[in-house]
Amino acid sequence: MNFTYFSVDYIDREQKPYSLNHLEPKFGGHQTLNERENSYYARNQTIHCGFVKGPKGYTSTGFDVNEKDKELMAYCQVVVSSCIFGSSDFLRRPTSKLISTYSKKHVCFMMFLDEVTKKTLLEGHVPDDEGYIGLWKIILVKTYHTQI
Repeated sequence: MNFTYFSVDYIDREQKPYSLNHLEPKFGGHQTLNERENSYYARNQTIHCGFVKGPKGYTSTGFDVNEKDKELMAYCQVVVSSCIFGSSDFLRRPTSKLISTYSKKHVCFMMFLDEVTKKTLLEGHVPDDEGYIGLWKIILVKTYHTQI
């Protein structure tokens, strides 16, 4: 196998926009279009974390996850992630037969859902004791806002 290693750092605290009296929560923060576009390249860089914290003095950015899930996210080196907000899609399970044993052991599969989606989407799907449905670790995003 041929792997290229690179360093990724995260902007994990939002800065208060100078032009606004209030902060409008956005998943991934208030990055520029150019910053967002550049974040897709595999190279040494600093990118906006989807779960960026609010500026000092703000209680939340509106995309809060449980501390235990944050610990799991910090542990993972390779992640396959997806999200469904506003019940806009249905849960697609990765085809387990097509994923190697190595990947199942070393890759984190994370599915982020808001509360509305969790209620409707998980009907008929029961997470196991650790919160997994198949390979997906179900992570509830609380205080969801519609601006993504």
